[in-house]
Amino acid sequence: MLYLSLVFPPCELTTKRLQRTLFEFIWSSKFEKVKRQIMHKPHHLGGKDVPNIKLFLYSKFFSLCFKNLTAFSPWAHFLRYAARHIFRKRKWVSISQTGPVLLSPPKQYLILEKAIRTYDLETFDIDTLKNPRKLLQQIKSKETMTPISYYSYNRTASVWKLVNAPYLTNQHKDLSWMIVHECLPTRDFQYRRRLSNMQTCPRNQCNSDETTMHLIWNCDFAQQVWKECGELIKFCSGLTFLNHEIVLHAILPNLNKEKERVLLCTLSCIKSALWKTRNILLFKRDYIIVRDCIRLALSELYMYYLLDMKKLGKKRALSIWNFHLWKMLF
Repeated sequence: MLYLSLVFPPCELTTKRLQRTLFEFIWSSKFEKVKRQIMHKPHHLGGKDVPNIKLFLYSKFFSLCFKNLTAFSPWAHFLRYAARHIFRKRKWVSISQTGPVLLSPPKQYLILEKAIRTYDLETFDIDTLKNPRKLLQQIKSKETMTPISYYSYNRTASVWKLVNAPYLTNQHKDLSWMIVHECLPTRDFQYRRRLSNMQTCPRNQCNSDETTMHLIWNCDFAQQVWKECGELIKFCSGLTFLNHEIVLHAILPNLNKEKERVLLCTLSCIKSALWKTRNILLFKRDYIIVRDCIRLALSELYMYYLLDMKKLGKKRALSIWNFHLWKMLF
């Protein structure tokens, strides 16, 4: 595909189809919950670092053409004939004005003009334009951080860093990322997009709208879970209080690295258990009590304990996670 696209770069329609297929695979449906512009951003800027096929192919093709513009190969002669005026008016390199020139270039060379305008390539130096990898990095470096409401730039950067912490599993990273973006497919989220007829919480005697905040924090069921898990969080991380910023956005108090890791893993497991029990209730009509929800969270937390036991040894893992207290508390 890459070799073919360097000879005949795909048109706008083809790249759109490729991108659509990619995102259908990611979301497992045609319904995209987050803008593609955000998805293409790297993790530390609030995205998922999804490959931008159009940017990748266009930058490769542009660098190849720009590098061979002054060469003496047969393809370079045709390139100067077909696309000389595109490069000549930018004055990047001096091109001889002798010889024939095509005033209406083929459509594959019109992509060069589109790439220059779309990615503002006139601002880059010549060495960068000749190196496709460096050009791609420079274009991506211009991307801005995805803001979070009411948070400063430094606090937002801290949230995205903790959401994508390397010690979390991919499942917990994705869940935390979707919670911060408020794109969990709750009833309120689907109702606002005309995918559901109701937006109330599926739990009995709960008439509030099922937003992400309600599901993870405000719901009576969630409050009971957090209350029961208070002692566990206190023993493992030393934290004596919780609020919605700590739970939803990982705005953590000043803790050492080890306590911060334990707290973040524990919070991720409890949020995952809340989300799973909600889905079981909604799709299987099976009500799970608070104690079973906590046991589900502990089963996921046990995996982190086993990883630490494998890396650090049993004694060290026991002192970090206080595993002997789990059975006493629950």
